[in-house]
Amino acid sequence: MNNTVINKRSKGLLPLFFLLAFGACKKESTDIGLDLVGKDVLEKAEKSIFTQAICRTVADDTTRTDILSSGLFGIVNDPILGESKASLIINPRVTETGSGSVGKVADSTKLILKFDIDQVVGGSPYRLLLGEADAAITFDIYKMGEGIPDTVENTYRPILGDKIGEYSGSFDFSNKERIIEEDTFTVTPELIVTLDNQLGIDILGLAKIDNEELETVLKGIALVPREVVSGAGLITAFETKTSSSRVVIFHDSTELSIPLGVNSKRANYFETTPSAAVNEQLTGSGHFNTTYVQSLSGTKVKVEFPELNDFIKRDDRIVINEAHISFLLEDGSVTEETFNEPPRLLLYAVDSVSEQTAYFEDLLDFQLGQTLNYGGTYLSSSKSYDFRFNRFLQRLVDDYRLKGVDNFKGFYLRVPTDSPIVPHRAVLNTDTTQRAIKLSVTYTKLN
Repeated sequence: MNNTVINKRSKGLLPLFFLLAFGACKKESTDIGLDLVGKDVLEKAEKSIFTQAICRTVADDTTRTDILSSGLFGIVNDPILGESKASLIINPRVTETGSGSVGKVADSTKLILKFDIDQVVGGSPYRLLLGEADAAITFDIYKMGEGIPDTVENTYRPILGDKIGEYSGSFDFSNKERIIEEDTFTVTPELIVTLDNQLGIDILGLAKIDNEELETVLKGIALVPREVVSGAGLITAFETKTSSSRVVIFHDSTELSIPLGVNSKRANYFETTPSAAVNEQLTGSGHFNTTYVQSLSGTKVKVEFPELNDFIKRDDRIVINEAHISFLLEDGSVTEETFNEPPRLLLYAVDSVSEQTAYFEDLLDFQLGQTLNYGGTYLSSSKSYDFRFNRFLQRLVDDYRLKGVDNFKGFYLRVPTDSPIVPHRAVLNTDTTQRAIKLSVTYTKLN
């Protein structure tokens, strides 16, 4: 491997021990207390740039899906990454116990689901959509053949009971106006699907309508995507913790509504069929010039920097002023309004023992709202995601100097599972011959 470490003298950067001494200040490290150190100290700062990396797409982590803020649903054929499915499990619950309706005849039974159109994060709205808004898909609806577990992960595969409905077509995301007794009401976007009326007959036939009795005929409902009918398909989201989403049984000029309230269980399970390009990396080894980050528990990117390991093992007494890494999107990988770039990514450490995804100091501070220095937000001007890992690298350097152990095993780059809960993907340019991925370290020697 060619030596591509570039060392430079760098002025105007503050050593880490001053940052720690004034840790209550939330400013960027380059803005803090420059008047507190002498010119001779600042001129000792050096900068190393690393451009050699080993990057590969690997399978993403197992993720809990029963705690996500919305219920993702749909199927999409991504021309780059392959097919992704998000199945949805819901749990209608009776809110008021009442007597049964023995002798009543169900006229029709419908499932009504409110679309979750946007999620606002940091004051900015994000459309909960992957794919084409006007695409058509087909999906099937089943009764659950088992109770919904209290904890559900993306790898969960439920036992399905009888099929009670299906849908084929596009989704209407527009508001509707309804007139009731001369008053006009605006109805936010919703999907209405007719279910097998036997479900309504069975529910009305219960001796008492409460949740314990309801479980005997309806343990839950599973919506399972079947195929894309037109376009690229789509994955969107439903509001599944609101009474506006519900099962409605119409009978005798009235109706019985069983909502998806705050006490209803809800979960997703995801399935991905990777493209040949993605699968080559999942089953291969070595470095790849294009890598893929995918939500829905699809893929993450593992990044190794052998030169950073060499830097850590130099055994110098140093303080880290700034450790910075930048990832570029691949040109042409973003399709506006269909396959947009993720608003943010997360950089994790590779655990030195298990090699699983692990938090590190800078990320923990960011998650706790204690620093804005971590990064991860998409920068449209450079089409990149930038991160800083100052504290993490300082610990790695100190661990090696004090214990003789190099605990750096690389990084993982992932799409966050929420905030916003958008089903995103990113195609990264990781071509080291173009210096598309860069890592720089600014530091000051103490010995």
